[in-house]
Amino acid sequence: MMDRLLDNDTVLKILSVLAAIFLWLQVNGATTHTRPPEKQVAVGPLTLQWSPPKGSNLTVTSMHPSAVDVQLQGPSKSLSSVKRGNVTAWVNLSNITRPGTYTLPIVSSSPPGTTSVSIAPAQVTVTLDQMGTRKLPVTVEPQGATPAKYEVQSLVPQISRAVISGPMQDLNRVKKVVATVPVAGHNADFQDQSMLVPVAANGETVSHVEVSPPMVSVAATIRRKPPEVTVGVVVRISGHPSAGYAISSIAVTPRQLTITGPKSVIGKISTVYTTAISVSGMTGPVKGSIPVTLPASVSAVNGNLVQVSIDIAPK
Repeated sequence: MMDRLLDNDTVLKILSVLAAIFLWLQVNGATTHTRPPEKQVAVGPLTLQWSPPKGSNLTVTSMHPSAVDVQLQGPSKSLSSVKRGNVTAWVNLSNITRPGTYTLPIVSSSPPGTTSVSIAPAQVTVTLDQMGTRKLPVTVEPQGATPAKYEVQSLVPQISRAVISGPMQDLNRVKKVVATVPVAGHNADFQDQSMLVPVAANGETVSHVEVSPPMVSVAATIRRKPPEVTVGVVVRISGHPSAGYAISSIAVTPRQLTITGPKSVIGKISTVYTTAISVSGMTGPVKGSIPVTLPASVSAVNGNLVQVSIDIAPK
């Protein structure tokens, strides 16, 4: 009877189908049991890296965001060995040839056995600028104060000019290159090494700018202050007002000046005089900034100009 069944084509076809179904179930069942389940894990934040731009002398001046998170997928065993150090995220700048701001996609790598399924955020905004150089004079500025009886006579840098380099938008902000020299406590000449700093018009240090050389040697000359005395100021007048008019008042500001010079000279001075102010033929007030006359070896600490106001009125 079995022989007759096997001779039947319909029976054979049914048996073949059943055998195929059985084999398919065996194969897929084995695959289901042997393939490990996949999971996802977030890695980050990862600092963005970039390939060099194609344009000559281009540099990245800003990148937002600067870090991203990468979502990886894979078997638990593969994901368990994932570290931030073996996952990278970068942006391709190799096709950029001109300065400007660009929005570009972010790509990432994935360790063996894992797949990168998403990057958050997926894009980055990058600003590039042209690199350049400039030469500027070196300005030396004292920091602090010398002892009371001493003063800084000069601060002379070893070089007079420095080269600054960086993105052009930053270079154009630099107004001077400054070396700051601490002078507090010094009562004799000294030499110091100072950093050269690129400074903007508002006094702030300009970022992304390099100075060459980065440091400079400065020779400081310290001298004992010459003696000072405070003296009165007298306005000297020449001529006479117009007929029927007279000087009604004279005002001078400041009324006293501090002068400095050799002790033997300033010790004999109690009053200083302005240069002569002519009132000849005047019928109204005379005003102006008038210099004070001083001996050749004497100087005024805050300058030798005073403000003079002369009122002239009818008698």
